[in-house]
Amino acid sequence: MYILVAMALVVSVFFVFQKQRVPRLPNEVIKIAPEETLSQLTFPNNTLDTSDWETYRSEEFGFEVKYPEGWKVSGGVTSGEDDRGFVAIYDQRPFHGDDNGIYIFIKETPVNDYISKIKESSNYKKIITNNANGYVVRAAGGFIATTTVLGNFAGDNSYMFHVLDYRMSTVPGDYYEVLEQILLSFKLI
Repeated sequence: MYILVAMALVVSVFFVFQKQRVPRLPNEVIKIAPEETLSQLTFPNNTLDTSDWETYRSEEFGFEVKYPEGWKVSGGVTSGEDDRGFVAIYDQRPFHGDDNGIYIFIKETPVNDYISKIKESSNYKKIITNNANGYVVRAAGGFIATTTVLGNFAGDNSYMFHVLDYRMSTVPGDYYEVLEQILLSFKLI
């Protein structure tokens, strides 16, 4: 599993320099203090039909997320101090691979602790999707993956979900709406 993740990261870095990034956040720098009101995460032009999508549910970590029929779900254990595991959801058609998908890294770190460590070097926007609070983070350096951090600020659920989405299709924007809809479906259970 570690080899697959490492290979995916190497391929991602390679494509960073060859593909134009699909913009994910507004151009202005967004700095919002944690005590401010959350805004509902929405994507205005996303009209994707998800009626035939499947649901991945983890009772162990207390979340569920929907994904397109025919996509593959795999998971594993990671070795970091706060890491508890990961779930990869990706298009398994030939020549599409796991660079066109979402990786959910599960960490036992409060969301606010994670954000306080990166807020000096990143632009971020506080969001809510279904019943999960979090941040959308644009890391310095323009890496092709967009990071979304979701969790429960009240402490009822001690896990943080660090979501990376990759868009490495040969057609720019090909997976944009699909990945948005997967993110919108994320829910704490």
